[in-house]
Amino acid sequence: MNLNKLIIKIADYICRNEKTVRKGIGEIMGGKVLELESERLERLQKEAEAEAKAIGEAIGEMEEVQKYSLL
Repeated sequence: MNLNKLIIKIADYICRNEKTVRKGIGEIMGGKVLELESERLERLQKEAEAEAKAIGEAIGEMEEVQKYSLL
């Protein structure tokens, strides 16, 4: 269960007799995406790895071109 669903479920329980409050919480939380710090760091690491891989591939291609242009 993700954090959004948990919050909505708790709010539904606490405000079970207040339909307008439950609806408002569902609308507010439904449009939000919460990202934990660990998830953010993992995403940044994956982005950095992808960028490093792309740079390495570009350098490799440049070295191939230079190798054949000198012959």
